[in-house]
Amino acid sequence: MIKITGGDLRGRSLRWQSRDDLRPTSAKVREAIFNVMRDYVADSTWLDLCAGTGIMGVEALSRGAAHVHFVERHGRSLGQLRENLKTLSLTEQATLYSRDVVSFLHQWKQPV
Repeated sequence: MIKITGGDLRGRSLRWQSRDDLRPTSAKVREAIFNVMRDYVADSTWLDLCAGTGIMGVEALSRGAAHVHFVERHGRSLGQLRENLKTLSLTEQATLYSRDVVSFLHQWKQPV
């Protein structure tokens, strides 16, 4: 389990499937990033590329982001992320893409 470090969902946990190629961003790194970005998070739109567990995007939503686009090519990780978003009541604020990040970025058109 990975704990959310800040915002409305602070202390809640995400389930994730341990894999050798999946390394969730540590709590210390997430806190450092969001301390720097704190003035830009509210009502923003985020891309969580190579989402894996989705912890970065979930942290953004917990801290007031309006929407997160999660991109993950591994079906099992995406399925677990979908379940976590449902458990945390965040499905309306998230879009999931089952794609390779490079092909996603080639076709990405930011909504206006």
